[in-house]
Amino acid sequence: MPAPGGHLPGSDALRYGTIPSKMLKHVPPWHEIQAEEKRLLRALTPQEGARQFFALLDEFAPQLQETEPLYRQERIQAMITLQVRLRALNKTLPHGTLD
Repeated sequence: MPAPGGHLPGSDALRYGTIPSKMLKHVPPWHEIQAEEKRLLRALTPQEGARQFFALLDEFAPQLQETEPLYRQERIQAMITLQVRLRALNKTLPHGTLD
């Protein structure tokens, strides 16, 4: 709910989708954000990446279950595509590598 006077303080600004211009002055350019994201992802070990993935999965499980019927067909198609790609990759590797 907007504060008296029509402006949104702190977290209310984010909740209602309006960000005060004084906050935007401190946001770096998008390419810098993407570069930092790449740097952080490259620094992750596979174990840490898996830990973060499963932590996010646990956090968002209720929303994923709620929207599952909406995205079921898309997810099934993505799995089929992944299986086709893995099968093609397996054909290029020494026999039995991915079996």
